[in-house]
Amino acid sequence: MPGRSIREFRSFRKVGTRKAQSISKVVVALSVVVEGGRVHALTAAAGSVADRTRLLPTLASELIGREPTRATIEAAARSAA
Repeated sequence: MPGRSIREFRSFRKVGTRKAQSISKVVVALSVVVEGGRVHALTAAAGSVADRTRLLPTLASELIGREPTRATIEAAARSAA
């Protein structure tokens, strides 16, 4: 994995019934770079939603260039669903 910029945030979230050895309901990985108060770059993927992990390009296209407010993130998530 390449090194990250000081402006890049990476996160991984697993939702399951137990912390260890559980079948996940969903997993999401996210890498986002915010510059000047706007999303400059974003890569997101979801697992346990199909036969393999899926990139979420619609989420990225909805957020890149926009201010990452709760409202814009929620609207982008609905579009990507």
